[in-house]
Amino acid sequence: MLFNLDSIQSAANNYTQSLSQFLESHDLDHPQSADHLAIKVADSADYDAQLPQLLKMLSSAQYVNLNNRRICTGKLITPITLPGFSQTNFLEILEPRPSKVGTGVVGLEHVEFLVPDLDSVKSALVAKNILPEFHDNGHHRSLIVKFNNLGQELVYTNTPLEQVLVEEQKNGLITRLK
Repeated sequence: MLFNLDSIQSAANNYTQSLSQFLESHDLDHPQSADHLAIKVADSADYDAQLPQLLKMLSSAQYVNLNNRRICTGKLITPITLPGFSQTNFLEILEPRPSKVGTGVVGLEHVEFLVPDLDSVKSALVAKNILPEFHDNGHHRSLIVKFNNLGQELVYTNTPLEQVLVEEQKNGLITRLK
């Protein structure tokens, strides 16, 4: 199935419903500032097949090759609404890591929410016996929580995607697509 705006919006609706249930069951606050959402494809061939369709939804796009996989990022022409949370203007299209092909989510993998203080979020999660995975690649720090049986992720970050792209551009990592 090729992704389009309607299928991504439908996936966002399902994601936020599941996320709301998780947050409410753990008495956690709903994050309100969605930075971007990420669609993960099945494999390299699926990435090549999906990319032209997804690029039609973006006003600008670029990609980086990170850990032997392509990650395309772009600004959506039409924002995606995350019911009960906010909306986002940015989309990531993730090729799975070669070692992870055939595992994990295909479709809406995660939404990253901007928070001012990752330490306070981590403390709140740990207080509820939720142990987030911490990622730090130098200019992008995040806390990741798998929250449903599909393996979808809630990601907290204190760095907007646009800022990450500026850093990647400075480091010569980005290839502009449009």
